[in-house]
Amino acid sequence: MVLHETERIIRLKYLPNKLRNAVKSPVAVIAISLVVIAAGLSTAISAIPAKSAPLFAQTQIEENLVKFKYPYSEFSDDQRIPLAQNAVNNLTRQISNYQPGQGTTLSYLQNALLRERALLPSFPPPAAAPAPSSITAATTIKPVAINMIYYGSNGAGINQRIINAAPEYLVNNSPAGPAKGDANVLEYMSAGIKYFEYLDGGYEGTQARYVPNDLQSNLNYITAAANAGAYGVFLDEVSSDPDANSLDYLQQIYKKAHSLGLKVVFNTGVATWSDSLMQYCDFMNSSEIWHNEPLTRSQRKFAQRTWIETQEVAHADDAVRLTEAAWGLGFGAHYACYEYITLPDYSADYTAQIRLYQKPNRSLVLAIISALTLFVLLVAIIALRKRLKR
Repeated sequence: MVLHETERIIRLKYLPNKLRNAVKSPVAVIAISLVVIAAGLSTAISAIPAKSAPLFAQTQIEENLVKFKYPYSEFSDDQRIPLAQNAVNNLTRQISNYQPGQGTTLSYLQNALLRERALLPSFPPPAAAPAPSSITAATTIKPVAINMIYYGSNGAGINQRIINAAPEYLVNNSPAGPAKGDANVLEYMSAGIKYFEYLDGGYEGTQARYVPNDLQSNLNYITAAANAGAYGVFLDEVSSDPDANSLDYLQQIYKKAHSLGLKVVFNTGVATWSDSLMQYCDFMNSSEIWHNEPLTRSQRKFAQRTWIETQEVAHADDAVRLTEAAWGLGFGAHYACYEYITLPDYSADYTAQIRLYQKPNRSLVLAIISALTLFVLLVAIIALRKRLKR
């Protein structure tokens, strides 16, 4: 009893007057706690973008997007669609009023228009684009965060299977690229798929391959990909720890692609890479044999801009499990397959299942955690008050 009484006297003596009175009053304790809880909830909820916010009117954001630094895929539909629609309107106006000598080319504007239209809920091709062949381009399934890599033939219904899968990103070979494949860029772009042309980097041109990989050849392929209407280029065999010469090569690739409105993916194919690479690419393609290993420092730091794949996956259930695990860890995209030169037999089942996956609402989770934390604080205050009354 003496110990409890001494503790009570000491605590009450040294508590500030207002806090002491609050501790003595149950109504005040409850009122203060409710105010704190409300503040926590409002802070968490404020992290959710307001639907009515006219993002397309925010000049700085739009300028950043025009510079092709930040992928539209990082935005929600409420943000992406107004931005894309505003860009479509501006580009349409520029094309209709185009005059030579304006500092850009007509093909650049037309390619940019195609990419922006692909971000809208419906994906009509530009008026000047050739009509798709036998593809049912009416497929408007919302793309999912898959970075499909496919190096086989696009005939015999393969192109339709890819369109039905609706990956957000597709790496393929068209006549514009070094492999001279048969991918129809406009068919995929018109279906809302962001098409990336494959380029062989040959570790910055230091190792010869079956296709040209010197700097000038790849710069020419970038121009050809832009003219074909591609969304970006995928540079294979990039050094994970480049020296000054390698960085100069990569910087020139990046500058050329961005000058033509194209995104850039570097494929190091490893789990850890130099931070310096991220200055010259929009996405990094990391490990290609990922089996849900813990994230490395590089993957954690750049997760949203990191692609990842798992090859030799024989069953849809395994593919779904890996893709959902990758999304849960914050990777920008994941793709599971058996090999890159064929589509997996389970591709339809795989994509159907992962469309049901819902990413956790981080704002809602934050709100719940805040509420629970403050509830525990309220209980602790009430317990302290009861103890001080002894």
